[in-house]
Amino acid sequence: MLIIIFRKGMDCMKQYTVKVYDNRTEWYNSDNKIHRDDGPAYVHSNGYKSWWKNGKRHRDDGPAVEYPNVVKRYFLEDIEYDEYEYFKKINSCSGKIIEVNGKKYTLVPM
Repeated sequence: MLIIIFRKGMDCMKQYTVKVYDNRTEWYNSDNKIHRDDGPAYVHSNGYKSWWKNGKRHRDDGPAVEYPNVVKRYFLEDIEYDEYEYFKKINSCSGKIIEVNGKKYTLVPM
């Protein structure tokens, strides 16, 4: 099944191929890599869900893998982190530019 998604305010359409099986649903991008921008790209009927970005387990706003038994695993660009390191990494200010009294500063880790 081919799905084309257009969201208000976006200047381009997203095209997905969605494969629906008896026990799972999988979303693929136009490069045929498992991928979905707005939800899990793999959903199993047993409750297992995983978020993917261009063929890599990845999620910026929570665990990229959720098991039905409440176990959660955190990934960024297919690299697994424990929960503490994950939230430390996504909430990092390193490299951000701030302006104080008209002068710009780049934040660096201490």
